[in-house]
Amino acid sequence: MKNHISGKKQEEVTSMFDTIAPKYDRLNRVLSFRIDVRWRKKLIRLLPAYEGKNILDLAAGTGDLSLALSKLNPKKIVAADPSKGMLDIAEKKFKKKKKIIQCVQCTAENLPFEDNNFDLVSIAFGIRNFSNPEKSLKEIQRVLHPDGLLAILEFGMPDKGLFASIYLWYFKNVLPRLGRLVSKHYSAYSYLPETVNLYPYGEKFTRFLNDHNFECISVKKLNSGIAYIYLCRINS
Repeated sequence: MKNHISGKKQEEVTSMFDTIAPKYDRLNRVLSFRIDVRWRKKLIRLLPAYEGKNILDLAAGTGDLSLALSKLNPKKIVAADPSKGMLDIAEKKFKKKKKIIQCVQCTAENLPFEDNNFDLVSIAFGIRNFSNPEKSLKEIQRVLHPDGLLAILEFGMPDKGLFASIYLWYFKNVLPRLGRLVSKHYSAYSYLPETVNLYPYGEKFTRFLNDHNFECISVKKLNSGIAYIYLCRINS
């Protein structure tokens, strides 16, 4: 799969997230009208309890999904991300909420974990940023228990109609300008629509996962296709 990030060095993208990390949460809430919070809650409601089991939250960012996953009562949660700036903020959140969640700085292409170590691997708004999605899925399969679950929350593009037209206008024109104004980073919030436009979603993304040994057992469209939740198991 061709990926926008492949045209940039991984270090440049990580540096971008390091730079915007202090304002990342506030910007996301404002720019998404807090809909990202509702999407994470929907993901959690689709998952079973994980008492006594291990969870890996990839592309964990500032830790919002990791915190939400703690409601599933797992034995252990690991929040992994290549950006130290994002993980530093995540650690502060975990401490404030009194949650024991381990932070590990790494890329999805090179996971420093043992085989069959996790019962759930989650990725929220991050797989499109992986420099090599194919290699990342191989690594996820390696660290995931054979009966484990891969849960992905990722952007898509809305269906045709008035809502789609309004959303696309906001997404391509307003969001990047507001993001630049608040974050003071020229390219960060142009990068978002660029990656979403290039990345497959819905049936195309389901086929991509299937081609790389993951079977989608559930695909849920959110808000007319603005985002999707994919629940997958390793093909036996």
